[in-house]
Amino acid sequence: MAARMTVRQRRTTDAISDVVGRAAWVYLAAGILSVLFGAVVLSLVLDWVGLFTVALFVGIFLIAWGLFHVLGALLDRPAHWMWHLIGGAFSVAAGVLAIAWPDVTLFILAVIIGWSLIVWGILDLLSAFASYSLRHWWLYLIRGIASIALGFLALGREHVTLYFVVTLFGAVVILWGLGDILIAFMLHGAKAKWEREERAVRRPSANAGTRPAASGTTATRRTPVRKPAKKAPARATKR
Repeated sequence: MAARMTVRQRRTTDAISDVVGRAAWVYLAAGILSVLFGAVVLSLVLDWVGLFTVALFVGIFLIAWGLFHVLGALLDRPAHWMWHLIGGAFSVAAGVLAIAWPDVTLFILAVIIGWSLIVWGILDLLSAFASYSLRHWWLYLIRGIASIALGFLALGREHVTLYFVVTLFGAVVILWGLGDILIAFMLHGAKAKWEREERAVRRPSANAGTRPAASGTTATRRTPVRKPAKKAPARATKR
């Protein structure tokens, strides 16, 4: 027999579906903006770009990305969502620091980018192990490992050049944007799967009041009932 859903279970599943749908749109918007922003950064002509412009770009991205990270954590509420919230706040603080730092240098920008990548990579690894049951959980794993590797690469550079910082920053932004787009499709697929399962559970409960026709029987024609013939009145006999 199919299990029936209570009213409370239906409200819970509807709420989860709505939250996941909103989170998918947030991740999709963040991913598209990241890819476009990274393409703009990589297309910059370094002869026309100064250190302040690079610091401004880094700060704007870190602030925007931190806000999207916080919004996604509050809407999606994934496992370890508090760590995602802390990571988003750290990103916003790093962005403000990159813009407001007096006499910022390329080394300081590389350090800010490096530590931000390491923090985001750790969060992605936590998300990968937390979402192991999902279909595309390995996306978090790959992006986490790549982010940590790029973060240590940025911290391990002794002589930092403007070309290195711009190239690293643009590549990281595009990588992160593509990962968010894939995560958005993953959340959308999970939402569609939940809705299909919910409809499959609701359908038997909705048809519970109807009785199916007995198998192996065929419909029979209704034959009209013949009314009994009226008796003719008895004739009087002559004596």
